[in-house]
Amino acid sequence: MPTSGQRLYARLGTHVQLPVWHGYSERDAGHHQPYHKRGAEWLSGLACTIGTTLTVGQNYTLSVRTNASADKTVRVWLDLNNDGTLNPTTELIFSSNSARQHTGTISLPASTVLGTRLRLRVASDWVNVAVPTPCSTPQYSQTEDYAVTAVANTVAPVAEFVADQTLTCSGCAQFTDQSQNAPTSWLWNFGDNTTSTLQNPTHQYATAGTFNVRLTATNVFGTSVVTRNNYVTLMQPCVAYCAATGTTPNIWLTNVPAPPTSGR
Repeated sequence: MPTSGQRLYARLGTHVQLPVWHGYSERDAGHHQPYHKRGAEWLSGLACTIGTTLTVGQNYTLSVRTNASADKTVRVWLDLNNDGTLNPTTELIFSSNSARQHTGTISLPASTVLGTRLRLRVASDWVNVAVPTPCSTPQYSQTEDYAVTAVANTVAPVAEFVADQTLTCSGCAQFTDQSQNAPTSWLWNFGDNTTSTLQNPTHQYATAGTFNVRLTATNVFGTSVVTRNNYVTLMQPCVAYCAATGTTPNIWLTNVPAPPTSGR
């Protein structure tokens, strides 16, 4: 079991450490009311004089280091609408379970309030106790707040995407937009004479083959195009195998040489 009151260390992108707005450990958490019950108190006495600035629509790496000898659960919220309340679901921007180094990617939505310090809350606790909430009191770790200022994007998108599967028997593929710099419109070409303008479309391929996929991402500052050649393959007929019983996932084998026909 970990000891109480252990400190969190948070990194965001290239910043060495986020400036602490107001943090508290489990030892003194009982003396501080949750953020949404504090009203505007933080605006005067607890606001920090420096902060980290993030551009809406860009991807940033968030890294949180917790206890090196015990697995922790980490949750991060950001007061996106600056209303003084951290919504436990709609303002949750990062989750990590059962780890000691917690790393992932965050991106601020277009609806984020700009030009003012927003409260970012990092909460952690031991993996064997309740998952932290925005206003819970940690038992074996710490909750800390940081200042983040959001600014508008002023550059053209950089188009990027990924599919949940690129080798399929069903023909169904889910595409996820990973473009940076806040695109406002998307045009997908799936390589089978069909298109979509959704940000994250699901597409059903009807005939066997291998298909190129192209995404065009656009905002008021410009357009970016990315094409992945031979990206999705629909196999028909599909070969059915019995389910694996081990702990590792199935792996497709390709280019397996035929056995020799002589010399045996």
